[in-house]
Amino acid sequence: MSFAICLTAQFFAWSPLVLYFVSLLPQIYTNWRQGSADGVSHRMVFLLITGSLSSLLYEQLLGLPLAYRIVRPFLVVMSCTVAFQGYYYTTKSDLRRNMILSYTILLGVFLCAAIAGFFQPQVVGGAIGWFAALIYAIYPLPQVYKNYQRASTTGLNFGFLTLVFVGNLIEMTAAMLFRLPMQSMVHGIRGMLYYSVFCYQFVIYSDREESHTKNRA
Repeated sequence: MSFAICLTAQFFAWSPLVLYFVSLLPQIYTNWRQGSADGVSHRMVFLLITGSLSSLLYEQLLGLPLAYRIVRPFLVVMSCTVAFQGYYYTTKSDLRRNMILSYTILLGVFLCAAIAGFFQPQVVGGAIGWFAALIYAIYPLPQVYKNYQRASTTGLNFGFLTLVFVGNLIEMTAAMLFRLPMQSMVHGIRGMLYYSVFCYQFVIYSDREESHTKNRA
């Protein structure tokens, strides 16, 4: 295999994962600057962490390329940071209680799956891989609904969404170039569709907010 092909393969393996890692930094900064994580759907973050943990187990059990096995733990940490901000900044005791319960159950299920995977890595790893794909297919929906419900995108960082979109685009390009399984192609298409929805929401809701501000003035 030529050096150019190896370099291209490494680029397409590492760059989407690095982008997914970096993408959460703008949102973490926005939450910190505003002293609030109300702009982010707690359900979306929970699903993101569920998908990240599932992918972590899937990639380790099936021995996927080194890029996945190295970067994924950092993605989990970044996702958990956003979840912690949601817990720290909220003043709702019932939300805090529900978050503790939900993440405790998630951690318990993850540990049970890890133990089962130690004995049956191929079976458990394959099943969890499909579960992760399902979670990633639906995880942005709570955020879409939250934006629609409050008719606002305040508190949601557009840079976060854009970096995720670029990562999805690179993944889809890699799927076409290297003729990867259809799941990889679908993942990229899904990301572009969600990004289109978020762009639409940012446009229409920002216009409404500007109009409302002018009317109040």
